[in-house]
Amino acid sequence: MSEHHVVEIELDDEEALVQALEEMGYKVEVHANGASVQGYGSSRWGTAHVICRKQANRLSADFGFERVGATYKLHLDSMDRRRLDQKRLTQLHAKHKVANAVKKSPSKYKLASQDVDSNGNIRMKIKVRTY
Repeated sequence: MSEHHVVEIELDDEEALVQALEEMGYKVEVHANGASVQGYGSSRWGTAHVICRKQANRLSADFGFERVGATYKLHLDSMDRRRLDQKRLTQLHAKHKVANAVKKSPSKYKLASQDVDSNGNIRMKIKVRTY
């Protein structure tokens, strides 16, 4: 049986969230004022600002991230909760957040290396430029 879940998720950077979802293979929509999230069948779950639609992503229902203050709430179907690797999403969000910060301040920082260990953990080394 399918049911709607709301998960408090510690993600706080929309650009990094979208990049992480796209790296995971999802097609993503961004809505500044939010848009309707459709559950299984024709049910509606309210609104979200970052949405992965079921038709574009072969899901049971849409899943979406509702911006609440500085963080997000994740709305998803119980069937899709098993498919969405939240640990990987969190790691990729952090990776993109750091990489974006480095890109925005190239005179201060340089990405020295990036790799993934045998446990799937992402490791990044950032060099601080000194003059």
